[in-house]
Amino acid sequence: MMKKMNKELNGDGLFKNRLRSLFYQKYQINIRSIHRINSYVYQVNADHQIFLVKGFPSERSFLKQKILTNYLKSHDFHETFSFLFDQQILFSSFGRHFSVIEFLPPHRQPFTYNSLKEIQEALHVLSKFHAKAQDLKEHSIFPNFDLIDKYKKRLTEFCLNKFHFQSLMLPSIFQELIGWANFSLNGMEQAQDSFHTNTIIHGDVAHHNFLRHQNGKLYLIDFDLCAKSKKETDYLQLAIRVLPYINWDLDLLFTLSPLQQYERDPWFLYGLLYPSEVLREWNHFFRKKGWRMEEKWKFYLFQKTYHDVLERKKLFSEIKRRLS
Repeated sequence: MMKKMNKELNGDGLFKNRLRSLFYQKYQINIRSIHRINSYVYQVNADHQIFLVKGFPSERSFLKQKILTNYLKSHDFHETFSFLFDQQILFSSFGRHFSVIEFLPPHRQPFTYNSLKEIQEALHVLSKFHAKAQDLKEHSIFPNFDLIDKYKKRLTEFCLNKFHFQSLMLPSIFQELIGWANFSLNGMEQAQDSFHTNTIIHGDVAHHNFLRHQNGKLYLIDFDLCAKSKKETDYLQLAIRVLPYINWDLDLLFTLSPLQQYERDPWFLYGLLYPSEVLREWNHFFRKKGWRMEEKWKFYLFQKTYHDVLERKKLFSEIKRRLS
Protein backbone atom coordinates (compact mmCIF):
# COMPACT_ATOMS: atom_id res chain seq x y z
CA MET A 1 0.00 0.00 0.00
CA MET A 2 2.80 2.44 0.91
CA LYS A 3 4.65 1.68 -2.34
CA LYS A 4 1.48 2.31 -4.35
CA MET A 5 0.90 5.61 -2.56
CA ASN A 6 4.48 6.77 -3.15
CA LYS A 7 4.21 5.81 -6.81
CA GLU A 8 1.01 7.86 -7.19
CA LEU A 9 2.53 10.86 -5.42
CA ASN A 10 5.67 10.72 -7.53
CA GLY A 11 3.62 10.38 -10.70
CA ASP A 12 1.51 13.34 -9.69
CA GLY A 13 4.62 15.41 -9.03
CA LEU A 14 6.06 14.60 -12.46
CA PHE A 15 2.72 15.48 -14.04
CA LYS A 16 2.65 18.89 -12.32
CA ASN A 17 6.21 19.62 -13.39
CA ARG A 18 5.26 18.76 -16.95
CA LEU A 19 2.35 21.20 -16.76
CA ARG A 20 4.56 23.99 -15.47
CA SER A 21 7.10 23.44 -18.23
CA LEU A 22 4.51 23.19 -20.98
CA PHE A 23 2.64 26.39 -20.07
CA TYR A 24 5.82 28.38 -19.68
CA GLN A 25 7.33 27.21 -22.98
CA LYS A 26 4.16 27.35 -25.06
CA TYR A 27 2.29 30.31 -23.58
CA GLN A 28 4.89 32.08 -21.41
CA ILE A 29 2.62 31.55 -18.41
CA ASN A 30 4.19 31.22 -14.99
CA ILE A 31 2.27 28.75 -12.81
CA ARG A 32 2.27 29.46 -9.10
CA SER A 33 0.42 26.35 -7.87
CA ILE A 34 -1.44 23.27 -9.07
CA HIS A 35 -4.12 21.54 -7.02
CA ARG A 36 -5.54 18.14 -7.84
CA ILE A 37 -9.35 18.27 -7.68
CA ASN A 38 -9.95 14.64 -8.64
CA SER A 39 -8.22 11.89 -10.61
CA TYR A 40 -8.05 13.79 -13.89
CA VAL A 41 -8.88 17.42 -13.09
CA TYR A 42 -6.35 19.97 -11.84
CA GLN A 43 -6.86 23.57 -10.80
CA VAL A 44 -3.98 25.69 -12.09
CA ASN A 45 -3.21 29.04 -10.46
CA ALA A 46 -1.08 31.23 -12.72
CA ASP A 47 0.16 34.78 -12.18
CA HIS A 48 -2.92 36.46 -13.64
CA GLN A 49 -5.53 33.74 -14.09
CA ILE A 50 -6.98 30.48 -12.84
CA PHE A 51 -8.03 27.63 -15.11
CA LEU A 52 -8.64 23.89 -15.04
CA VAL A 53 -6.71 21.15 -16.82
CA LYS A 54 -8.97 18.17 -17.44
CA GLY A 55 -8.16 14.71 -18.80
CA PHE A 56 -10.66 13.19 -21.24
CA PRO A 57 -10.86 9.41 -21.74
CA SER A 58 -10.61 9.73 -25.53
CA GLU A 59 -10.11 12.31 -28.25
CA ARG A 60 -13.72 11.72 -29.27
CA SER A 61 -14.94 12.53 -25.76
CA PHE A 62 -12.94 15.76 -25.80
CA LEU A 63 -14.22 16.70 -29.26
CA LYS A 64 -17.90 16.09 -28.55
CA GLN A 65 -17.73 18.26 -25.42
CA LYS A 66 -15.91 21.02 -27.26
CA ILE A 67 -18.49 20.97 -30.05
CA LEU A 68 -21.34 21.01 -27.53
CA THR A 69 -20.06 23.85 -25.33
CA ASN A 70 -19.08 26.00 -28.31
CA TYR A 71 -22.52 25.48 -29.82
CA LEU A 72 -24.24 26.33 -26.54
CA LYS A 73 -22.24 29.52 -26.07
CA SER A 74 -23.00 30.63 -29.64
CA HIS A 75 -26.74 30.01 -29.10
CA ASP A 76 -27.25 32.04 -25.94
CA PHE A 77 -26.64 29.31 -23.37
CA HIS A 78 -23.92 30.80 -21.20
CA GLU A 79 -24.52 28.70 -18.09
CA THR A 80 -21.55 26.44 -18.69
CA PHE A 81 -17.77 26.52 -19.16
CA SER A 82 -15.64 27.24 -22.22
CA PHE A 83 -12.54 25.51 -23.55
CA LEU A 84 -9.43 27.72 -23.48
CA PHE A 85 -5.92 27.92 -25.01
CA ASP A 86 -6.73 27.19 -28.66
CA GLN A 87 -9.29 24.60 -27.54
CA GLN A 88 -6.90 21.78 -28.33
CA ILE A 89 -5.52 18.73 -26.55
CA LEU A 90 -2.29 19.83 -24.84
CA PHE A 91 -0.84 16.36 -24.30
CA SER A 92 -1.75 12.81 -23.35
CA SER A 93 -0.80 11.07 -20.09
CA PHE A 94 -2.22 8.40 -17.74
CA GLY A 95 -4.30 7.17 -20.71
CA ARG A 96 -6.08 10.55 -20.80
CA HIS A 97 -6.08 13.50 -23.19
CA PHE A 98 -5.66 16.78 -21.34
CA SER A 99 -7.10 20.13 -22.36
CA VAL A 100 -7.78 23.45 -20.63
CA ILE A 101 -11.24 24.57 -19.55
CA GLU A 102 -12.53 27.68 -17.87
CA PHE A 103 -12.48 27.91 -14.09
CA LEU A 104 -15.89 28.95 -12.78
CA PRO A 105 -15.45 30.55 -9.34
CA PRO A 106 -17.91 28.84 -7.00
CA HIS A 107 -20.37 30.53 -4.68
CA ARG A 108 -19.71 30.29 -0.96
CA GLN A 109 -22.91 28.23 -0.70
CA PRO A 110 -22.52 25.12 -2.90
CA PHE A 111 -25.49 23.84 -4.87
CA THR A 112 -27.48 20.92 -3.46
CA TYR A 113 -30.89 19.30 -3.95
CA ASN A 114 -31.85 20.18 -0.38
CA SER A 115 -34.65 22.62 -1.28
CA LEU A 116 -37.46 22.87 -3.81
CA LYS A 117 -36.06 26.19 -4.98
CA GLU A 118 -32.72 24.60 -5.86
CA ILE A 119 -34.35 21.62 -7.56
CA GLN A 120 -36.49 23.97 -9.64
CA GLU A 121 -33.40 25.97 -10.60
CA ALA A 122 -31.70 22.81 -11.82
CA LEU A 123 -34.75 21.84 -13.87
CA HIS A 124 -34.90 25.31 -15.40
CA VAL A 125 -31.24 25.20 -16.49
CA LEU A 126 -31.65 21.64 -17.77
CA SER A 127 -34.76 22.59 -19.77
CA LYS A 128 -32.93 25.53 -21.35
CA PHE A 129 -29.99 23.26 -22.17
CA HIS A 130 -32.26 20.74 -23.93
CA ALA A 131 -33.91 23.48 -25.98
CA LYS A 132 -30.59 24.97 -27.10
CA ALA A 133 -28.90 21.62 -27.84
CA GLN A 134 -31.86 20.29 -29.81
CA ASP A 135 -30.36 21.07 -33.23
CA LEU A 136 -27.22 19.05 -32.47
CA LYS A 137 -29.09 15.76 -32.22
CA GLU A 138 -28.18 14.73 -35.78
CA HIS A 139 -24.44 15.25 -35.26
CA SER A 140 -22.57 11.95 -35.62
CA ILE A 141 -20.14 12.71 -32.78
CA PHE A 142 -22.85 12.16 -30.15
CA PRO A 143 -23.66 8.52 -29.34
CA ASN A 144 -27.18 7.20 -28.86
CA PHE A 145 -28.19 6.43 -25.28
CA ASP A 146 -30.91 4.04 -24.12
CA LEU A 147 -31.84 4.36 -20.44
CA ILE A 148 -33.68 1.02 -20.40
CA ASP A 149 -30.57 -0.74 -21.69
CA LYS A 150 -28.47 0.95 -19.01
CA TYR A 151 -30.90 -0.10 -16.29
CA LYS A 152 -30.93 -3.70 -17.56
CA LYS A 153 -27.13 -3.87 -17.38
CA ARG A 154 -27.16 -2.39 -13.87
CA LEU A 155 -29.71 -4.99 -12.78
CA THR A 156 -27.73 -7.85 -14.36
CA GLU A 157 -24.57 -6.81 -12.50
CA PHE A 158 -26.49 -6.56 -9.24
CA CYS A 159 -27.96 -10.06 -9.74
CA LEU A 160 -24.47 -11.47 -10.32
CA ASN A 161 -23.61 -10.23 -6.81
CA LYS A 162 -26.63 -11.96 -5.24
CA PHE A 163 -24.53 -14.27 -3.04
CA HIS A 164 -22.40 -11.39 -1.71
CA PHE A 165 -25.42 -9.16 -1.12
CA GLN A 166 -27.39 -11.83 0.71
CA SER A 167 -24.39 -12.56 2.93
CA LEU A 168 -24.74 -8.99 4.20
CA MET A 169 -28.48 -8.30 4.13
CA LEU A 170 -31.75 -10.22 4.34
CA PRO A 171 -32.61 -12.23 1.21
CA SER A 172 -36.06 -10.61 1.27
CA ILE A 173 -34.43 -7.21 0.65
CA PHE A 174 -32.75 -8.59 -2.47
CA GLN A 175 -36.08 -9.95 -3.72
CA GLU A 176 -37.82 -6.61 -3.11
CA LEU A 177 -35.19 -4.70 -5.10
CA ILE A 178 -35.22 -7.22 -7.96
CA GLY A 179 -39.02 -7.22 -8.04
CA TRP A 180 -39.26 -3.44 -8.29
CA ALA A 181 -36.52 -3.28 -10.92
CA ASN A 182 -38.22 -5.86 -13.14
CA PHE A 183 -41.65 -4.30 -12.68
CA SER A 184 -40.18 -0.91 -13.61
CA LEU A 185 -38.32 -2.17 -16.69
CA ASN A 186 -41.31 -4.11 -18.02
CA GLY A 187 -43.52 -1.07 -17.70
CA MET A 188 -40.98 1.29 -19.26
CA GLU A 189 -40.56 -1.04 -22.25
CA GLN A 190 -44.31 -1.19 -22.83
CA ALA A 191 -44.66 2.59 -22.65
CA GLN A 192 -41.43 3.71 -24.35
CA ASP A 193 -43.12 4.65 -27.65
CA SER A 194 -44.85 7.57 -25.93
CA PHE A 195 -41.76 9.72 -26.66
CA HIS A 196 -40.28 10.18 -30.11
CA THR A 197 -38.17 13.35 -30.11
CA ASN A 198 -34.48 13.07 -29.34
CA THR A 199 -32.24 15.87 -28.20
CA ILE A 200 -28.82 16.05 -26.56
CA ILE A 201 -29.04 15.04 -22.93
CA HIS A 202 -26.53 15.75 -20.17
CA GLY A 203 -26.54 12.15 -18.98
CA ASP A 204 -25.42 12.66 -15.38
CA VAL A 205 -27.64 15.11 -13.51
CA ALA A 206 -26.10 14.58 -10.07
CA HIS A 207 -26.09 17.72 -7.93
CA HIS A 208 -22.31 18.07 -8.25
CA ASN A 209 -22.71 18.60 -12.00
CA PHE A 210 -24.57 21.81 -11.29
CA LEU A 211 -22.34 24.60 -10.02
CA ARG A 212 -23.44 27.74 -8.23
CA HIS A 213 -21.26 30.51 -9.66
CA GLN A 214 -20.10 33.27 -7.35
CA ASN A 215 -22.38 35.59 -9.37
CA GLY A 216 -25.33 33.57 -8.02
CA LYS A 217 -26.28 31.89 -11.31
CA LEU A 218 -26.51 28.14 -11.69
CA TYR A 219 -24.24 26.49 -14.27
CA LEU A 220 -24.34 23.04 -15.88
CA ILE A 221 -20.94 21.33 -16.11
CA ASP A 222 -19.24 17.97 -16.88
CA PHE A 223 -20.71 16.72 -20.14
CA ASP A 224 -18.76 13.45 -20.11
CA LEU A 225 -21.95 11.43 -20.66
CA CYS A 226 -23.74 13.74 -23.09
CA ALA A 227 -25.54 11.78 -25.79
CA LYS A 228 -28.58 11.62 -28.05
CA SER A 229 -31.69 10.51 -26.21
CA LYS A 230 -35.13 11.61 -25.07
CA LYS A 231 -35.03 14.69 -22.83
CA GLU A 232 -37.21 12.71 -20.43
CA THR A 233 -34.14 10.58 -19.70
CA ASP A 234 -32.50 13.51 -17.88
CA TYR A 235 -35.73 14.52 -16.14
CA LEU A 236 -36.40 10.99 -14.89
CA GLN A 237 -32.88 10.53 -13.54
CA LEU A 238 -33.06 13.90 -11.80
CA ALA A 239 -36.46 13.04 -10.31
CA ILE A 240 -35.10 9.74 -8.96
CA ARG A 241 -32.21 11.60 -7.35
CA VAL A 242 -34.35 14.29 -5.70
CA LEU A 243 -37.16 12.08 -4.35
CA PRO A 244 -35.31 11.35 -1.06
CA TYR A 245 -34.79 15.12 -0.57
CA ILE A 246 -38.54 15.78 -0.74
CA ASN A 247 -39.56 12.83 1.44
CA TRP A 248 -40.63 10.75 -1.57
CA ASP A 249 -43.62 13.05 -2.09
CA LEU A 250 -44.94 12.53 -5.64
CA ASP A 251 -47.48 15.34 -5.36
CA LEU A 252 -44.66 17.71 -4.48
CA LEU A 253 -42.42 16.35 -7.24
CA PHE A 254 -45.06 17.04 -9.86
CA THR A 255 -45.51 20.66 -8.83
CA LEU A 256 -42.12 21.32 -10.42
CA SER A 257 -41.77 22.53 -14.00
CA PRO A 258 -41.48 20.79 -16.47
CA LEU A 259 -42.23 17.62 -14.46
CA GLN A 260 -45.97 18.42 -14.20
CA GLN A 261 -46.52 16.99 -17.68
CA TYR A 262 -45.34 13.54 -16.53
CA GLU A 263 -47.69 13.20 -13.55
CA ARG A 264 -49.82 10.57 -15.33
CA ASP A 265 -47.28 9.40 -17.86
CA PRO A 266 -46.72 5.60 -17.63
CA TRP A 267 -43.10 5.63 -18.86
CA PHE A 268 -42.10 8.22 -16.29
CA LEU A 269 -44.05 6.64 -13.42
CA TYR A 270 -42.68 3.17 -14.11
CA GLY A 271 -39.20 4.70 -14.33
CA LEU A 272 -39.51 6.25 -10.88
CA LEU A 273 -39.84 2.76 -9.41
CA TYR A 274 -36.45 1.58 -10.62
CA PRO A 275 -34.12 1.45 -7.53
CA SER A 276 -31.33 3.05 -9.51
CA GLU A 277 -29.35 4.65 -6.69
CA VAL A 278 -29.21 1.58 -4.44
CA LEU A 279 -28.27 -0.80 -7.25
CA ARG A 280 -25.57 1.57 -8.52
CA GLU A 281 -24.03 1.99 -5.05
CA TRP A 282 -23.96 -1.76 -4.35
CA ASN A 283 -22.47 -2.52 -7.76
CA HIS A 284 -19.78 0.07 -7.16
CA PHE A 285 -19.12 -1.36 -3.70
CA PHE A 286 -18.67 -4.94 -4.93
CA ARG A 287 -16.27 -3.83 -7.67
CA LYS A 288 -13.80 -2.80 -4.97
CA LYS A 289 -11.14 -5.41 -4.35
CA GLY A 290 -11.18 -4.91 -0.59
CA TRP A 291 -14.92 -4.46 -0.12
CA ARG A 292 -15.08 -7.03 2.69
CA MET A 293 -12.98 -4.68 4.84
CA GLU A 294 -14.97 -1.53 4.05
CA GLU A 295 -16.96 -1.30 7.29
CA LYS A 296 -17.89 2.39 6.88
CA TRP A 297 -19.19 1.78 3.37
CA LYS A 298 -21.17 -1.24 4.57
CA PHE A 299 -22.79 0.81 7.32
CA TYR A 300 -23.66 3.59 4.85
CA LEU A 301 -25.14 1.11 2.36
CA PHE A 302 -27.12 -0.73 5.05
CA GLN A 303 -28.76 2.53 6.11
CA LYS A 304 -29.37 3.71 2.56
CA THR A 305 -30.84 0.39 1.48
CA TYR A 306 -33.19 -0.12 4.42
CA HIS A 307 -34.44 3.45 4.18
CA ASP A 308 -34.85 3.17 0.42
CA VAL A 309 -36.83 -0.08 0.74
CA LEU A 310 -39.18 1.36 3.38
CA GLU A 311 -39.90 4.47 1.32
CA ARG A 312 -40.08 2.59 -1.97
CA LYS A 313 -42.84 0.33 -0.62
CA LYS A 314 -45.03 3.41 -0.17
CA LEU A 315 -43.94 4.77 -3.55
CA PHE A 316 -44.82 1.44 -5.19
CA SER A 317 -48.37 1.58 -3.81
CA GLU A 318 -48.84 5.19 -4.90
CA ILE A 319 -47.53 4.67 -8.42
CA LYS A 320 -49.63 1.53 -8.92
CA ARG A 321 -52.67 3.61 -7.89
CA ARG A 322 -51.79 6.29 -10.44
CA LEU A 323 -51.23 3.73 -13.17
CA SER A 324 -54.55 1.99 -12.59
